[in-house]
Amino acid sequence: MIPELFCAPLAEITTPALRYLIRKFSSKVMLHTEMISSAALLNGGQFNQSKTIIHDFDHPVGFQLLGTNAQIMARAAKELLKQNPYSIDINMGCSAPDIRKRGAGSYLLKDYDNVAKIVQGVRDSCDCRVSVKMRAGITESSAEFVIKYLKLFNDYGIDYVTLHPRNAHEGFRHTASRKLFTEIKNQSPIQLIYNGDISETTEAVDLIRDFNNKIMIGRAAAVKPWIFGQIDNRINGKNNLIIDLAECTEIFIEKIHQFLPSKIQTLRSLRFFGYFCNNFRFGHNLFSAIKKKESVSEMGKVIFDYLQRHPEERTFNM
Repeated sequence: MIPELFCAPLAEITTPALRYLIRKFSSKVMLHTEMISSAALLNGGQFNQSKTIIHDFDHPVGFQLLGTNAQIMARAAKELLKQNPYSIDINMGCSAPDIRKRGAGSYLLKDYDNVAKIVQGVRDSCDCRVSVKMRAGITESSAEFVIKYLKLFNDYGIDYVTLHPRNAHEGFRHTASRKLFTEIKNQSPIQLIYNGDISETTEAVDLIRDFNNKIMIGRAAAVKPWIFGQIDNRINGKNNLIIDLAECTEIFIEKIHQFLPSKIQTLRSLRFFGYFCNNFRFGHNLFSAIKKKESVSEMGKVIFDYLQRHPEERTFNM
């Protein structure tokens, strides 16, 4: 059975440390590791090992593969199977300029024939679930464009598709079109997961309850790692969660040191705190101070010192 809640794969953000923190609040959410380059994986790229290790707390968890070559992606998928993931996702949704320049991510959708080869190759090499994360077009969004691909994915045995209803050139500009998603969902031959601009628990619960959608949350999960636990509780009528921002910071720092190579701990932590600082009243100033620090422990001290000065911000019910 496909889960209702998914945490999106986010480059340099969905580290084991963040996944551990998310899992502390929700046992049900389907997690993803950071995005993995199929070519870098096969060529022994630096720091790939930390992206490809699944920990006891992770399950259910999936990998997301980035690439443009069907044979390389199939070989990479087969390699990742050794970790026993819940699924392997094919990235056709990333809109970052450097990814698009390589013809990867959302720009894969410009070449229907190559997409067919990639999907077939990955599917044939995997005995786990295979999924696709995609955009709704290249320069324009359209139901016709998406449905053409959904039929292809269904024919090749893809288990489900996550649709971000923006086109590749929009990036994160404008607003993801939930109207377009619904139009496509009503014609889709395959299970669709909604992704795009979900930042609050209430709207997530509405999307699940009122529209019968399965949902994927990305950036908001870095701001509020407890959001999936909140959603679980709201749906099941349970009590609110008590959030302790100092404890969350402490756990994240501990797990960054435990699970990541020292050379990338600072960068990954900086990426996380760029989102997490939105929980504080003076978050912008707080993050400006964090950016000046050279170690993860120093970053954490900035937050701990802040919460000593503003104890009223440390804990709250959600």
